[in-house]
Amino acid sequence: MAIVKVADFSEFQTVKNWKNVKQSVDAVIIRMGLRRDSGAIRYDYKFKEFLSALKTYKIPYTGYFFPTSISEKEAIEEANWILEKLRDYEMNLSLPFYLDSENVRINGKEGRANGLSKEDRTKYLKIIVDRLEQNGIPCGIYASTSWLNSKLNMKEFSLHCRVNT
Repeated sequence: MAIVKVADFSEFQTVKNWKNVKQSVDAVIIRMGLRRDSGAIRYDYKFKEFLSALKTYKIPYTGYFFPTSISEKEAIEEANWILEKLRDYEMNLSLPFYLDSENVRINGKEGRANGLSKEDRTKYLKIIVDRLEQNGIPCGIYASTSWLNSKLNMKEFSLHCRVNT
């Protein structure tokens, strides 16, 4: 199995030299957006800037979304938002699109989805994965091995669902 070097960029990173990025990695994964604790979905503040640079420098890329849905309705809303943005920005993904599943703590406060049961977290992520894949978007889950084993029922996901460990 070949090793693929992939950089992960979100609003927390600054890229000063895209030529160096192109020479250093095989692909880039950029955060498209997230659902805030308020329940509102928003773009990552640097998504548009990064996507433009990746296209300009012809660097292979994909995207990811940080889902925090706490209901089936919200999971469907997140999936639809992702699909809409993939179409709006004519994203030509080189890798599967990923869902970044993890706990979050903001200013000492637990994130809205931190307390989900393993069953509910699995159900909501599976809704998003299934909806993306039904629309021809290969999808995976972006998480640590311990998270995948303790917070998700991985048997619920199809064999073609790619998982980053």
